[in-house]
Amino acid sequence: MKKVLLLISVLALVLVGCSDGIPEKIKDKAPNLDKITQVKPSYIVELIETKATFVFYFSSSVCGACQYMKNVNNEVVERKSFPIYYIEMDKTSDKQLNLIYKYVVKPQATPTYVVVINGVIKESFTPEVIVGDDTGFLDEHFDLYVVNLIAVLKAKGLMN
Repeated sequence: MKKVLLLISVLALVLVGCSDGIPEKIKDKAPNLDKITQVKPSYIVELIETKATFVFYFSSSVCGACQYMKNVNNEVVERKSFPIYYIEMDKTSDKQLNLIYKYVVKPQATPTYVVVINGVIKESFTPEVIVGDDTGFLDEHFDLYVVNLIAVLKAKGLMN
């Protein structure tokens, strides 16, 4: 009996060890135009290699600014039908993250947005570009942040 339990335990560890760390529901998938789309880094690499124009950002599930900006990003997607992708770094395996780090430097902070035009990474920026000195992410300024993010994306050539 002990050998059977040991064998089952070893198999379970092997199967967990082979996981890419991303929840099964997060597949390489098409954009959602109703809300932001969580994707695997391999999907971002695919978009880069097909010379797509898009924006994505690095996020973390424990980052307060990320959670606040997720709502701002969702509002931008709803208003402009413009896809915004994100990678949740703390829930993604190093193997998957290393795929994207071949194209972009590992971010020093989250959220960090990355602008890709025709498959070329042009630049990255943090929310300070959108909120200025107001890093308290005030709810009463939510609409202003949405308008500012839309303006930044237009200025960077991502939307009309």
